[in-house]
Amino acid sequence: MYLVENLICRDGERVILDSISFTAKVGKTLVILGPGGSGKSTVLNYLYQSDCESLDFLAEKNAFDKTDIGYLKQHQKYQKNTFEEIFQESDLEINKVINSMWKSEEAKSLLSPYVGVELDAVPESVFKLLEFTWFVSTHSDKKILFLDEPEVNLNDNLTFLIEGIRQLEQTVVLVTHHMALATEVGDDLMYLRYGSIVEHLPKDEFLSSENEQVKYILKNGC
Repeated sequence: MYLVENLICRDGERVILDSISFTAKVGKTLVILGPGGSGKSTVLNYLYQSDCESLDFLAEKNAFDKTDIGYLKQHQKYQKNTFEEIFQESDLEINKVINSMWKSEEAKSLLSPYVGVELDAVPESVFKLLEFTWFVSTHSDKKILFLDEPEVNLNDNLTFLIEGIRQLEQTVVLVTHHMALATEVGDDLMYLRYGSIVEHLPKDEFLSSENEQVKYILKNGC
C-alpha cells in the first residue's frame, strides 16, 4: 500500500492542497476526481517531482518513489514525426504491440492505419489511444502508472481506453473528470475539491455515499 500523509501545497499565500492524506493499493486503480483547479494534477506532479518547482510542498509521509512511476501527462511532447518512429525509438514494432495489447479487433483496425501517419494528421481520438498504447508498452517495468486525464478528446473511443486500463496489472493512479471512466475502472475513488478530500472510499461505498457533494457529482458529473 502506498501512503501519503498530510500533504500540503502552497503557491505563495494560496493553499492548493490542504493537508490531504490518502492511500493507493498495490495492483489496484485509485481514481482522483474533482473539478478543474481542485489540485488533482498537482498531487501527481508532487509525487513524480515534476512541474512543481514554483510551489511549496510539505508532507509527513510519502511512500511513492519516482523511480517506480511511469507518468502519462496531459500534454506529452514528441520529437518524432509518426507513432511508428516513436515506437522505433524504444526498439518496439508498433503493429506487434497493437496486436498483443488490444484484444478487440475493432481497436486494432482503428489504430493500425495511422501508425505511419504524420502526428498532426492523426485524429485526436486515435492519437490519444496510440499514445496510451505507447505509454503502457514502454513502462511495463514500472510498478505504478500515473494517468492524467487520458480520456480527453477520446469521444466514442472511450470504451477502448476502459479496456486498456482494466488489463493493467500495476498500481494505477488516474486523474479524471469523467464519472463513467472513474466508475468503470476505479477500485477506489477519491473526490478532491478546493484542495481538500471530500470522500475517499472503495468504489461500491463511494457510489452509495451519503455525502451531499458526492451525490451531486454522481448525478451531475464533476
